Amino acid sequence: MARGGKRPGAGRKPVFTFGKKLALANEISLLRQKNPKLSYAKALEQLEAKGLIRPHTRKRYLTPKFFDEGIRSILDEHERIGILALLPRLSHDDPL
Repeated sequence: MARGGKRPGAGRKPVFTFGKKLALANEISLLRQKNPKLSYAKALEQLEAKGLIRPHTRKRYLTPKFFDEGIRSILDEHERIGILALLPRLSHDDPL
């Protein structure tokens, strides 16, 4: 009789949901509206300083080598203008 094996729901969860990716893109876009010359890296540093991104998340998943392609495509392919404050945002209660 075989023992062990995979359990339902076991394993690592996805790093970011689409809602979290969209919220991060919105936060970066809001910062870049205030300062258009702000780089993605500096924007991420500011969000980490505000407590909206956990230090572990930034060091592990938001570095140039491991930057999530979904987030980059949201930022690069879609011009983000208008009333971004009404779209999903990151919060201190549930940081990225």
